[in-house]
Amino acid sequence: MNVPNECPRVSNREQLSPRARLTCDKIVLGIDVGSTTVKAVVIDPETKEILWSDYQRHE
Repeated sequence: MNVPNECPRVSNREQLSPRARLTCDKIVLGIDVGSTTVKAVVIDPETKEILWSDYQRHE
């Protein structure tokens, strides 16, 4: 993924694509690695919106 040197300036962050928001905005990443599963989530700290999550079993 190419990361821009400078994030675009917009009056409303909703004008940015989801990828640009992940690149330019602050996010919160949570990871839980247990004995049989791994869970991860990415959250927008301003809106508390879940931007991405995943759950995988492992051995």
